[in-house]
Amino acid sequence: MKEITQIENYAVEIWRRPYQRSMNLTMRPDGRLRVTCGRRISLGEITRFVGESRAFIMKRALEFESLRARFPEKEYVSGEKFLFFGEERPLEIIWTWAARIRVEAQENSLEMLAPLESTRDERRKAMHKFYSKQARLHLEERVAEYARRMDLHPRSVSIRGQRTRWGSCSSRAEINLNWKLLAAPLDVIDYVVVHELAHIQHMDHSPKFWSLVEAYCPGSREMRRWLKAHEYEIDVQFRK
Repeated sequence: MKEITQIENYAVEIWRRPYQRSMNLTMRPDGRLRVTCGRRISLGEITRFVGESRAFIMKRALEFESLRARFPEKEYVSGEKFLFFGEERPLEIIWTWAARIRVEAQENSLEMLAPLESTRDERRKAMHKFYSKQARLHLEERVAEYARRMDLHPRSVSIRGQRTRWGSCSSRAEINLNWKLLAAPLDVIDYVVVHELAHIQHMDHSPKFWSLVEAYCPGSREMRRWLKAHEYEIDVQFRK
């Protein structure tokens, strides 16, 4: 269950989860705060928690300021680099008289055939469409593979472009995965797939849940670290 409220000068997303025992605070690249907590936690408790976390908030804000300098907004021009299966691929634009934009993955680059009069927004949409299409093919194949290995079969699998979540699994065993995962290495993608499939059996993050994840994805902590370390870079890459 998600709520959005204003606490001091911050926009705060509150995610209430039935199995959550503690409060956690994260900051999104756009400056929005997210608090995850149990369903019975009051707004007053959350407000105090945010107030007591000012040092963390200021530290993250400075980190994002540094990241903005390192990863400026994409203009979708030749030479810009995009993460593709965890590798930095330079974009190579071939200007054409064709009416449509086409993106293809080459051995060491991403190649875009674009009309001379195409706009940045049109090139952005074409790039996102390319990632989304490729992700659907890859993610559905990986879900099928790990569902077979783990003997945990989702009722449905949806591929979406969520802004804040890599994946989710409902109590009805309905799995959602983020097509932006195509920016991540293969083993990191597999970790997210295993993570969500494991929730079919354990709808919490208990020791039994993590034991199941580790059984099929050893080193899952490193995978989580990779996602955290590249969160901002991926956000910029797919920003509208």
